[in-house]
Amino acid sequence: MITRLVFTFALCVSLALALPNAALAQDGVNFQHFRKGADIEIASDRAYLLIRMPATSVSTKLQPVFLRKPSEQELGGYRAAKQQAYNEALKNDEDIGPLETFAFEYSEAINLYQLENGRFYSKEGNDRIFVIAVQPGEYVFYGLGFNKYLWQCNCMGTVSFGAKAGRVTNLGSILIDLAWSESEFPELAQDTGLGKKMRQDYPMFAAGVRPPVGNSVPGQLARLSVEAAEYEAAGSFLEPARLLANRLAPIPGVLAYDAGNVIDAKTGRTVPKRF
Repeated sequence: MITRLVFTFALCVSLALALPNAALAQDGVNFQHFRKGADIEIASDRAYLLIRMPATSVSTKLQPVFLRKPSEQELGGYRAAKQQAYNEALKNDEDIGPLETFAFEYSEAINLYQLENGRFYSKEGNDRIFVIAVQPGEYVFYGLGFNKYLWQCNCMGTVSFGAKAGRVTNLGSILIDLAWSESEFPELAQDTGLGKKMRQDYPMFAAGVRPPVGNSVPGQLARLSVEAAEYEAAGSFLEPARLLANRLAPIPGVLAYDAGNVIDAKTGRTVPKRF
């Protein structure tokens, strides 16, 4: 989890609050992985995510990163802290620019979380299955982490989904592969096999989502009430604290692209940019 509060989707701006490539940290409270064999009791004030990941040489090294859209209370706290920091900075330097572009360190809340791919709940064939307790809210598939850093963001298009309190939301399968070679996953066909240019200097990876079919769940979770995620297309955004920028692969009926524009495949309309 990135140790800062990210407001890209709430304020339609992106904040450089840390190093150019922000460090990831653990958050076992707001993004709690259930370990193998753990009893799962559904709490009314928590939401739960069910995620599958096919285990490959790539997916076992890279971690999906999710952003939770900030609450109004968090936004208020951030704005007040920013104003105070700005006023203090003005005392020492009159030429710091406007408040809107002022960057400062803010660590009062965390809303960017990393799935730990070694902390799975169970296995089914080649799939690793994760069950994670989170804060209720709206989430965005934000990018991929590596070695505790945000390696690449889905800045050029992605999806959002809701996580309701007291419910288990099935996200289906998250697919990750090399961008420069052909993929075994047909869902990544448009974003893989792109050649050596995708591995110059820093390697680029492809990520996609296979929505759940029939909302099937592992046998040990059959007693839980599980509902399929309702994915929505999310527009492009700025994120300076990443190494690379890419997009989430198209999802039939949900997410499409046209000449660099993000398209809501449900309506055929262009999704507004978030900057």
